[in-house]
Amino acid sequence: MVEYLTLIVVKLIAITLPWPALYWLAIRVAWLNYRLSRASKAGIRANLRVILGEGASEEEIDKVARETFNNFGKSILEFFGYSRIDRRFLEDRVKVLGLENVDEARSLGRGVILTSAHLSNTELGGVKMVDAGYPVTGLALDHDNHSVNRLFNRQRARKGVKMYSLTRGGRHCLEALRRNELICLVGDRDPTGTGIEIEYFGKRAKFPVGPARFSIATGAPIVPGFMIRQPDNTFELIFEEPIHPRQGGDRNELVSELTRAYAKVCEKYVGAHPGQFATFFPMWKE
Repeated sequence: MVEYLTLIVVKLIAITLPWPALYWLAIRVAWLNYRLSRASKAGIRANLRVILGEGASEEEIDKVARETFNNFGKSILEFFGYSRIDRRFLEDRVKVLGLENVDEARSLGRGVILTSAHLSNTELGGVKMVDAGYPVTGLALDHDNHSVNRLFNRQRARKGVKMYSLTRGGRHCLEALRRNELICLVGDRDPTGTGIEIEYFGKRAKFPVGPARFSIATGAPIVPGFMIRQPDNTFELIFEEPIHPRQGGDRNELVSELTRAYAKVCEKYVGAHPGQFATFFPMWKE
């Protein structure tokens, strides 16, 4: 109940204060969270040691980790401020690059699997695509608190994003692909424990197999897409070239091949923007 009431307060703040004040507040609260949230801070720092490489100093890791908390705090307030995000906001603050890659993939008539990393504000990217006229279905991990879960899903539904449970929403995604629609999957964390290990930033990390399995089952291309926050809190939504599933061959090999292909693109963007990589759990065992 405390978590739910806290988020209700966050929502009231997000729909009341002007954006500059919200971003100012987000940074101050993030500063406090960084000092109090030991487990989250440890997870972020462990990931950054791999992403930034062995040559990174503890001071550099600390600086980028604080940037991560700042960016995540801003994204939370943007999410709960959805009622204020209209077409003008999206046109002014979200620039789309590479949309032709989505259209090329969709022209095949098999749907499109938009796959991203836990980078910046992926939720807002889905809102932008819905506003641009693309039907979007996504999967998200359920929150333990049912009231919190309903609150998050109401926020998504407010902007036309159809969101289903990560563990129970597979059928809805298949149906969306058969209607030649878009499904959005964050494909760089394996919360269910059913993924495969691949090389990521030179070390073994576990990635989910959902994007690859959907692609193999339907023939839908995978299009990596990333929301990148700019210094002025505008965004670039960037879509890379489609990754097409190869026909024939061993199914497990195909899953591994597709997963490695989009993970390579994720590595490029996470490596370029480590301060926007908001995964608070260690991705690498070591």
